[in-house]
Amino acid sequence: MCDFSEDSILKNPHEASCEEIFNALCLEIALYYKPLGGKFAKSGPHITFKKQNLTLKLCFWSSSFNVKGEHVSLEVIPNFYCSLLPDKKGYFFGYPAVFNTSEVRAKNNFNVYGVTYTEFLEIISLIDNYILTALDAFLNYANTNQYLATIEPKLLQYALDNNTGLNAFLKTLDKC
Repeated sequence: MCDFSEDSILKNPHEASCEEIFNALCLEIALYYKPLGGKFAKSGPHITFKKQNLTLKLCFWSSSFNVKGEHVSLEVIPNFYCSLLPDKKGYFFGYPAVFNTSEVRAKNNFNVYGVTYTEFLEIISLIDNYILTALDAFLNYANTNQYLATIEPKLLQYALDNNTGLNAFLKTLDKC
């Protein structure tokens, strides 16, 4: 894929509503990840990836402050679940920690009005480098520990201390 879909309003967004632009970009992201097993849901737009006992729900949010012809917000919010965890429907990790390493704070909110294909690929890069790599890391104990060691320490400690499910997940790693 090297451009948006043939009939995508992203190619000419000037007459489109903010909602149409947001929905069109969510669809383009979903089409990009479909060959990798991503399942798209239009309602509360999100893509779901499943690996072993893990599920990644990659949610897309927008804003009520969008301005037609100027600004359409797309926020990428990942949530990780393990089917072996009974509490909180198995939730154990996600936003904001996934975007905060000890070295960098990744941007997960984009103005997608007039988005170019190059800018679209920046969003894809964020998903690939911060979110899908985390999903792969959570598949085994050694990779999980290595991954968690990169997370900003205060956010990691918060996740461990505040019943997010991360502690319970770490105890199930040999089963995932």
